[in-house]
Amino acid sequence: MQSTSLSTRELADVGLLLAVAIILQLLTFTLGLVLPTAGSISLSMLPLFIIAYRHGFKLGALSGVLYGLVEMAMYTGFIGALADSAGMFMAITFADYVLAFGIIALGALIFNIDRGSTAHFVAGIVVGGLLRYIVHIVSGVVLFGEFVRADYPETNVVIGSALINGSYMIPIIILTAVIGGLVFARLKDRLAFTE
Repeated sequence: MQSTSLSTRELADVGLLLAVAIILQLLTFTLGLVLPTAGSISLSMLPLFIIAYRHGFKLGALSGVLYGLVEMAMYTGFIGALADSAGMFMAITFADYVLAFGIIALGALIFNIDRGSTAHFVAGIVVGGLLRYIVHIVSGVVLFGEFVRADYPETNVVIGSALINGSYMIPIIILTAVIGGLVFARLKDRLAFTE
């Protein structure tokens, strides 16, 4: 039977990368890169993709969920203003934080096609980022439909949600893919995790 426990080194690695992701998000707040309608433009996903690359989908997804909960705590006042009930608060927490950040670890499936390829690393970031974007679009339609209709009264709610969420997700995906590709190309040997 295989051990399912993590080594001290794995825990330290994941903890440090999660701390970097949180610091990058806090830096986003400090620089005022929070958008008025939704979201913020940050590189905080890059350390999460590095975790998924180094440790695989399961630990990547768990790390994404943990990060999502921390980010949700940073946005609690904003979420509380939108949620009119505890059920709505929980639905927003699950969709926009737990699921949205956990799903990006599916990029690890692309990373595993060719572990040394910068192109596969970037493709994994793009796939994971697009999956997160889709989760936010669906959340916007299901949970925030009335707000989307208010912002885009002449537009279909799905298109409105795609526009609102695209205002931050598309720049995040592009920025993370470009910076991630540059980091990977330069440091790919150091990004591989070895016991």
